[in-house]
Amino acid sequence: MIKQNKGFLLLEVLLTVVLVSASVVFINHAFSSSLKAMSLTNSYREAIIFLDDKVFDIELNMYLTELSSFSKEETFSNTLFLWEQEVLPFEKKDLNDDYDIDMLGIERLFFSVGWEKNGKRNIELYTYIPIIESAGK
Repeated sequence: MIKQNKGFLLLEVLLTVVLVSASVVFINHAFSSSLKAMSLTNSYREAIIFLDDKVFDIELNMYLTELSSFSKEETFSNTLFLWEQEVLPFEKKDLNDDYDIDMLGIERLFFSVGWEKNGKRNIELYTYIPIIESAGK
């Protein structure tokens, strides 16, 4: 009578352990990368909401106060943001040659929001607003 061996060879077991280990390492790396990407996306989302809030405040109060250039730090959603506002004159070179619009009475605003969360990050925005003559002048 011939006896049949039932079971796995040591080589088969080692190969299986190596394949499973490599799979776990790759899955762990992919999971870690997606967590970093989610954190980065959340940081940008917070900065965009912060910037939107500041632009809305300026639009709301532009009839009451005169715009000026400045930079300051402010905490928003548990993140410290450094934000800058710069008032720039409108320049004709800002338009394409196709436009023939008299743009007197417009200022260009530059906003920059920076923060340090997962490295130094920065968002910049240019927008145009009408120059409002205050009632006191």
